[in-house]
Amino acid sequence: QRVEVVGSSVVSTGTLLAASGARLGESTLLLDSSAMTRNLLAEPWVERASVEVRWPSTLVLSVTPLPPALAYQRGPWSQPLAASGAVLAGPGRIDLGGLPRLVDRRSVEAASPGQVVLPSRLSAALVQLARVFPASYGVSVRRFEITKAGALEIVSSAGWTADLGLALTPSQISSLAPKLEALRALAGQVNLKGPGIKDIYLEDPSQVVVSP
Repeated sequence: QRVEVVGSSVVSTGTLLAASGARLGESTLLLDSSAMTRNLLAEPWVERASVEVRWPSTLVLSVTPLPPALAYQRGPWSQPLAASGAVLAGPGRIDLGGLPRLVDRRSVEAASPGQVVLPSRLSAALVQLARVFPASYGVSVRRFEITKAGALEIVSSAGWTADLGLALTPSQISSLAPKLEALRALAGQVNLKGPGIKDIYLEDPSQVVVSP
């Protein structure tokens, strides 16, 4: 008859209840709190969760969301994104200045809280890449971009853009590693911090093209 939410839920109480596998009006005697906890932990935005049944008719759902890892932008909207690829809040006044920025040009509409907008492998890779980019390539990441076609681009602090090609399917994400290795090799031959480079095409890592 009663649902209490403890912590900070990204989604509404009704959506959270449905995700747990319970429904209003169900007898508390029939609830499996362990199974419901596993259901909540399977949600892509949840870091920690627990379920408690308080006799006679109260269900307590405790949830802690994953921390924001990327500043996700669609059109004019910026939202926090977890490394799992799940949106952690609706558009609003949230300080995302310290997070790597990802511009998604596939849509101009704000994403729904809890919605998965990127494969987890890709979003986690972008978080790691932003962290190691300065040491590996001598410049930092100004922003990542996903084009309308689904290609990944890296805009560097030096002003050049690296085009890594399509990066949404598992095989496309796996192909990013040799492309980044090709960029690392290029950094050993060309001063990536200096002027004169506009675009670096890495779609074929065996034939890297640099455009002045």
